[in-house]
Amino acid sequence: LGGLRPRFAGDDEGDTEEGEAAQAQALGLGPTLESFFDWLDRELAGCMDGGGELDLDALDQRILAKVEEHDIPEEVVTRAQLLYAAIKGGDDRKAQRLLAAVDPEDLPGFGWEFLRFSAETDQKELDAAWGKGQVWEVVRMRESGSIHQQSLAARLLGEERRRLEGPPREAFDAQVAEAEADMADVNSVMRCFEDKAPRDLVTLLTSPKASVRLLAAQGISTLSIWGMGEDVAKALTPKQVRQVVGELLEPGDAAAGSDGGPLMRTFLRDVAGRRTPAFVGIIGLMAKHRPQRLR
Repeated sequence: LGGLRPRFAGDDEGDTEEGEAAQAQALGLGPTLESFFDWLDRELAGCMDGGGELDLDALDQRILAKVEEHDIPEEVVTRAQLLYAAIKGGDDRKAQRLLAAVDPEDLPGFGWEFLRFSAETDQKELDAAWGKGQVWEVVRMRESGSIHQQSLAARLLGEERRRLEGPPREAFDAQVAEAEADMADVNSVMRCFEDKAPRDLVTLLTSPKASVRLLAAQGISTLSIWGMGEDVAKALTPKQVRQVVGELLEPGDAAAGSDGGPLMRTFLRDVAGRRTPAFVGIIGLMAKHRPQRLR
């Protein structure tokens, strides 16, 4: 739900069921996930406050009113919830099939049920983390959750800090700061990985934090088998290849996240199953593209 854009002129026409149906058709709502997300962005943009932040109360009221306004068939409700699960699970093909199967007349109600269910799920996830005392997980939601979840988490953390005083507030601030530091470390690696920038990942191999070096090595290894082997080979020296191999084969305390907080430890556990060394491919590509360096 990222990339909010201003609402187009004439959006008020969508305040009636007929207007929403016409708007859905004009926007191409339904045929593609991209057009569906465009519609979601527009609706969320209509619930922003004067400071550019999501007005949670306004969004809740709008969702409630729209869901009640539409007579949403049970199968459409089920399909909207299945779409949410498919998107959450990263299955774009399944999501596209679910979306394409919705009757055009049901699309506005389908979209509002999707928003209702996603907002409900965001709240449940937040409540579950808070109930377990996982301040770090709430910080993660504030930094990398959906726009709605980010707002929920920010409100909860702000309310809790205002409620506390003295040593309890200091302890709470320390938990938040530790989680923010972990998020910064994870994001520094993920940004290089998502940008497919092996040279930047090589730079992170010099990090004083063992957990960051391990994640960087894992990113380099993964890129080397994702069609970027030549770029990886050009970015590495033989010494760095040995370091990557060593980090992956003998992660030691780094795999446990001993130099980070619970957020980093959880992230390392989540990605541990994908820690497959691909150094044979890297060495082969170096032999092809950088034979002098390999020697």
